Amino acid sequence: MSDPTSRAPTGQAVLVCGLGRVGRQCIQALRGYKVPVRAIDLRTETEMGLGLPPGAMPQGDFRELSTLLRAGVGDC
Repeated sequence: MSDPTSRAPTGQAVLVCGLGRVGRQCIQALRGYKVPVRAIDLRTETEMGLGLPPGAMPQGDFRELSTLLRAGVGDC
């Protein structure tokens, strides 16, 4: 079986929308593969305590285009 990390596009991030139990588990799994992660949630990064880099988690509603653009959806 091939290494799943070899298929990850270089420099592109995965955007996780909503950080309930499944969203947080996705972030943990992606980190294990060393995939850059961005996230959107109504709560702040401080409240979530995920340790994402600055700017990787704008607070907002992922159903709004402005929030998706702030999260860098075009780069994901």
